[in-house]
Amino acid sequence: MAIRLSPCDLMEKLVSFPTVSRDSNLPLVDRVEGYQNSHGVTAHRHYDESLQKAAPFAHVGPGRPRCGSVGSYRCGASRWSAPASDPFTVVERDG
Repeated sequence: MAIRLSPCDLMEKLVSFPTVSRDSNLPLVDRVEGYQNSHGVTAHRHYDESLQKAAPFAHVGPGRPRCGSVGSYRCGASRWSAPASDPFTVVERDG
């Protein structure tokens, strides 16, 4: 049985992956594909030349596959300046 996440829960899960630009994004792509597949969505990926990063594709209904992209952060200690927050944790401020 597929687990349905609320939009907020899904966002929190996706943001929690450490998608630092110098590292692989494959754990995140694995999670996205697994979630899609559990809901009957055909998913696959397109790798970059390093084979350490990929863009997810999904087939929903008739027509051509749609491409997604996975963002990455440049959040090394010298770049991340948000006060007392983790770049991989969703924090709501001021509504």
